[in-house]
Amino acid sequence: MGSEQLVLSIGLGIGLGLLYVFASYASNKRALRSGRFTLVVVSAMTLRMFVALLFLAGILLMLPVSDVAFLGSFFVIFGIGLAAETLTLHRSKRESDAG
Repeated sequence: MGSEQLVLSIGLGIGLGLLYVFASYASNKRALRSGRFTLVVVSAMTLRMFVALLFLAGILLMLPVSDVAFLGSFFVIFGIGLAAETLTLHRSKRESDAG
């Protein structure tokens, strides 16, 4: 495995992870303004998961990437984004309950 392949793997993993986090942020922001919060959150989450899985599988099957580097970098960004999403939604819920 060359250094170019490693850089490509990490870059694609981070990029896909950031796209997932951005889509999550946008859909949650929309859900907070909606009267159907749970429906919007669950629908958007399901759609994001299927699209992310399709992209993950497609990249792993079609591009010469290091599986460990690609998936590792994706899941690091995914985990950080998930933690930030949880904190943001929890904080928004507390503020709406207080106000």
